[in-house]
Amino acid sequence: MERVVIFGSGYHGRAAYRKLKNNSNCKVLCFIDNGKEKEHSYFDDVEIYSPRKIKELLFDKIVITGRYTKEQSSQVINDLGISKSKLWLMSKEDIMPSSHELSAKEELIYYALTKFVEIIKKGGVEYWLDYSSLLAVVRGDLFSVYSDVDIAMTSQEDAKKLWNLLTTTDSFRNYELAKYICKEKTSLFKIGDILKITIISKSVANEEPATIDLHINSRHGNNIYMASDLGYFHHSPDVHFSDFDTILYKELSLRIPIKLNEYLMHIYGHSWKKPVANWSNSGYMNISKGLL
Repeated sequence: MERVVIFGSGYHGRAAYRKLKNNSNCKVLCFIDNGKEKEHSYFDDVEIYSPRKIKELLFDKIVITGRYTKEQSSQVINDLGISKSKLWLMSKEDIMPSSHELSAKEELIYYALTKFVEIIKKGGVEYWLDYSSLLAVVRGDLFSVYSDVDIAMTSQEDAKKLWNLLTTTDSFRNYELAKYICKEKTSLFKIGDILKITIISKSVANEEPATIDLHINSRHGNNIYMASDLGYFHHSPDVHFSDFDTILYKELSLRIPIKLNEYLMHIYGHSWKKPVANWSNSGYMNISKGLL
């Protein structure tokens, strides 16, 4: 039986865990995660450690999956001194949930989006579907195939109004709500600006929750910027957001950029229509580091 460590306790790491949990040839020892706030917490009674802990563990393989495979592989080999032979790279298909799991998650997403749109209309807040959620629309995929539902807006005033509505309504009382605040002044964001709001349904170990990621972007010159992980920023000309259309998701009307194909080409390149088996951050055409 192989002793396995999973790098990352986010969506992709949890998906890998569910696939390996009932594999008689594997035993998941723990997760490692770069998020300091996650250290010594648990997922399904499996502890989450800092990556430096790995040097103290007796293990056979370290699972790496998701969009940061390149960065995590480099960290494991170059920073932590782990042999490349111990890396186990799992693709999107390797960790894909079952059709039953996807169907259950889709129901949770539809409910959450229905309540979200009700609040948006109540507050007069402008938004649009973004990134992977636009891919789902164009490709005819379920939203549940992707890690989360991406939604964007640009008004800090609307973001604060939305946060107040989310935290005072009964509709999301059983959801985990979080907001991520800018803590250092930059050329794009001020201290106290809201960078992101997340809405997550009640989580159980055997099912992935429905997650809505709401990014509050910043207009700067003729571009719109979105803060991402690991110090990266996405940037897009604001011409892509000059007008909007709507699409129907079941019985729900959702807002999308009217020049959808051009926008998706700007984000993902000319081959955006074709799904990528092992997606990573390097696949984005509009991402930079250190724009601050």
